[in-house]
Amino acid sequence: MSANIDAATIEFQKCVNSNNRHSNKISWKRKEAFQLSRSIKEYLQQFDIELPRSYKDFCATRNHVLMYDHYGDALDTEMGELIKLHYDLKTCNKGIYAVFFNRERIGTQLLACWYSKNRLDPVWNYRKSKLIRKAWHGYLKESNIHEQYLPIHLVLTVPHKDGVWKDDSFYGRKLINAYNTLRKDKMFKQFIYGGEYGLECKKSKSGNGFHIHIHSMLFQHPQYPINVVREWVVQRWRTLTGNDSSYSGIHYEQLYCYKRDESGQFVSEEREVISGTMEVEDEDEGEYAYEPVIEQKQVRKKFRVGPGSSPEDYLSGVMECIKYHFKPGCLKKEDGTFDFHLIRAILNNTKNLRMYSRFGALYKEKKLDFSRMEKPTKKQTGEEIDEEVVMAKLDTVLERLVNPFTLQPAKLSEFRMAISCPEFLSHRPKDYIKPCEPIINCMDSFYFIDETLTLNEAMGYLAKGNYRQMLDYDNYLRFKTFLEPD
Repeated sequence: MSANIDAATIEFQKCVNSNNRHSNKISWKRKEAFQLSRSIKEYLQQFDIELPRSYKDFCATRNHVLMYDHYGDALDTEMGELIKLHYDLKTCNKGIYAVFFNRERIGTQLLACWYSKNRLDPVWNYRKSKLIRKAWHGYLKESNIHEQYLPIHLVLTVPHKDGVWKDDSFYGRKLINAYNTLRKDKMFKQFIYGGEYGLECKKSKSGNGFHIHIHSMLFQHPQYPINVVREWVVQRWRTLTGNDSSYSGIHYEQLYCYKRDESGQFVSEEREVISGTMEVEDEDEGEYAYEPVIEQKQVRKKFRVGPGSSPEDYLSGVMECIKYHFKPGCLKKEDGTFDFHLIRAILNNTKNLRMYSRFGALYKEKKLDFSRMEKPTKKQTGEEIDEEVVMAKLDTVLERLVNPFTLQPAKLSEFRMAISCPEFLSHRPKDYIKPCEPIINCMDSFYFIDETLTLNEAMGYLAKGNYRQMLDYDNYLRFKTFLEPD
């Protein structure tokens, strides 16, 4: 009996640790979002744009704030999406926590988090990554795709002289259109069963405009040699993009996983590796091309995965590949300040653009259906609020909740629900005896929810900004005081 109790306790401790790591990650991402939101407001002041406290107030005074009398809609066209990002990040920043008391000690577990769906919201990108990786994890576990196809990582770029390709400095939309044309080719369909892709946008390190590229995961029919398919893709991509430079713009590699030895260390080997890329100008043509930077290093050994690999190895390779799809690119300059030239370019040029999608036989695979996640953010509607509730599966959160003090399933009498702003919460280091444990010294940052409400009801009120209905009266007065300062 004792062994069973110990085993159960260990599992409950794992649940608490997992929640603490998630809470720590949300707080970290919210700190990034909070910093970006404040920096946007400061950046806009140089254009004499003073933002009101709320998005509602901004909408009511939009023409005045953006000086339509002087500039028409010019400022709105240039700054409208950036302003919307500011309010998205500022407003959608609350979490619901279970607060436990044990004599003088306070413990918390994160129950739900409200975030925007803006494509540059750090919390949303983190959450989207988790959702999509979880869906792929389930799909690969249930399907036999790992027994049938070679998984491939394809990277697509183009040389762009003076930072311009096809008359555009920000050519992400045209790059995706070119890839759409490539995928419609009958030979591509003959080689490739299906796949998915994501667009990544960065600032060129050499100052040559933007470095925009596509990361795509493909499932290739194994009867075709990889070298044959790679060469066809290279030549077809050259034709589609009008590229006659020395750089193909293609990286085509079979997926791999890493393995550990008996001591738990990653198996390593010494070999030449591509540690990065550098832009080189062709002296004759004046074109810029990306050339690999090759170094000799002791690195983790790559174990290629494909038909015949174990499901675990195949899954590990897929997870390693799709991590590239959720990085909007570094939004900061070398001095640590935000690069608003890049941020504005991404926001203004990717509006209504599907930056992540599936294709081929996987396009209509319901278990991998993420289309609802990719809609550009507006102020959340009732339908979107309902969707948040469904996505978070709030009805099962309390069933899985563990008391961090007793390490037993939590009883309703053992905690109270409260809202707080994750960016103001601190956590223990990852190497602490209780990794990422929230550090709660007082309750000043927590506002208790009316005890008659369910978690679903509380989340609904939170997403609507109806704090009066969700908080008990005393906590509402405290929270209102907290909200008043800008």
